Amino acid sequence: MSDSDTANVRAKFRRFRILIIGRANSGKTTVLQAVCGTDEEPEVYGEDKYGVLMSSRNVMDQRGEHEINYELIFPGRNGFIFHDSRGFESGAVRERDIVQEFIRERANHSNLNKRIHAIWYCFPVDTNRFQTELEFFAQIDTAGVPVIAIFTKFDSLDADAYEELCKELPHKQAFAGAEVRADQTFDQTRLHLVRSQKHPPSGEKGRKSGKLIQKAMSELVDKTASSLDNNVLQQFLISVQQHNVELCIKYAVNEFSDLSFPAFWHH
Repeated sequence: MSDSDTANVRAKFRRFRILIIGRANSGKTTVLQAVCGTDEEPEVYGEDKYGVLMSSRNVMDQRGEHEINYELIFPGRNGFIFHDSRGFESGAVRERDIVQEFIRERANHSNLNKRIHAIWYCFPVDTNRFQTELEFFAQIDTAGVPVIAIFTKFDSLDADAYEELCKELPHKQAFAGAEVRADQTFDQTRLHLVRSQKHPPSGEKGRKSGKLIQKAMSELVDKTASSLDNNVLQQFLISVQQHNVELCIKYAVNEFSDLSFPAFWHH
């Protein structure tokens, strides 16, 4: 994209806004830091009753708790704004309604810069308790906002598969075949259930891709961009990520220690 094209796109959209959903310890922070190419914590902002943005300290003083409307911005990575939702427990109607109302309001907000452009749902695969995640895809209408299902925590499936194979094979062969067996378990016990829901994700991401964070974050952004039906938004997202990659190269932010950061499937 030329400099003039980038300027024109940025004149229309100031920030690319993403809602990220997932329970505690589902890998959300790792994903956001990876995409933004930083190991810093985000700055948190919220509006007071007059609509004025306040820093996290003032926000917490006034509201005292996590809220989906808070804006998360990583220092120096101003092209993205994130909203964080802890999702809702299975059967929790009020929490579900909060998520649904936020999506409905922000999907078609009269102010273009307040709209959310994509949803990332972090789905840990190291537990059999995933009814909450299934309820999201079964019950929540995202009003046209694309959802990328991000499957994390594959290490536990690999370990379980290795233990199973050790009962049948020598350790070396069991180790070599563990990832394939884990993928089969994932497909049979989780992936097909998500795809069969009323509102399935626009794309999915799973399986670890190693330490190279630039490749992983590029894959996530590419997957998100391909799910958008607005060419201008696609160009804007790509321009934002190009800027982040340049920052990563400048500051040599190339690796993260969490080896469970995944790659992609697409359907």
